[in-house]
Amino acid sequence: MVAIAISGFVSLSLTPMLCSRFLKPPHAQRHGWFYNATERVLDAWLRLYDRTLRVTLRFRLAMLPDKEDTATLVRIASEAGLDRSEAEIAVADEALRTAVADEEEKARAMGIQGVPFFIFNGRLAVEGAQGPDVLLEAMLEAEKESAAA
Repeated sequence: MVAIAISGFVSLSLTPMLCSRFLKPPHAQRHGWFYNATERVLDAWLRLYDRTLRVTLRFRLAMLPDKEDTATLVRIASEAGLDRSEAEIAVADEALRTAVADEEEKARAMGIQGVPFFIFNGRLAVEGAQGPDVLLEAMLEAEKESAAA
């Protein structure tokens, strides 16, 4: 009973006070150029991921009849925010189709079975939907490994 009372006192008085000493409002923090640049890149990835996820969820029940259904591919790409004319060019590009098929085969050979899947420096992998903090940590680790090599 005494332990519960002490824990309650600490939770309601000391913990908030300690947090106020260590945590600062986001606008009060100063970061260097690398942090800011990385944050912009991760924010852009997050926006792209959000757009593509929304489109994917909207079409989760839609099945493409075959890989030759370019009209559906172009429509989905356009609705995801990609330029329609660039999507039309991309789906008609046989060299690009071959390159994508080759990359799919390489991914399967590496045991990759789902997306998203990030590989940094060809050696460090992050699987699944991860937050920006996890991706940043992986990028920094890959950078350290690259510098050490």
